[in-house]
Amino acid sequence: MPAKILQFISRREQVRQRGARNYARWMRITKGLEPYGPKERHRIFQQQAEEERKDRAWAIRHAPGPGSAVILAFSEQDERSTVGA
Repeated sequence: MPAKILQFISRREQVRQRGARNYARWMRITKGLEPYGPKERHRIFQQQAEEERKDRAWAIRHAPGPGSAVILAFSEQDERSTVGA
């Protein structure tokens, strides 16, 4: 059985794609290209609620824990100046 390679999609890209999808849907609805009846409205609200649940779960999994360390980012220039010291 051949291996199936999954592409990594960052959280930032996931949120960007969701925003683009929601904006495109909004444009289709406002231009009258997509129906927006009670069934569609209910489906969209359910989808938004599911996305909010997923966002909360992600935030809990990735939030810093109590007593956790903080990683500081340094620029390359700072690294080069301390190498010779």
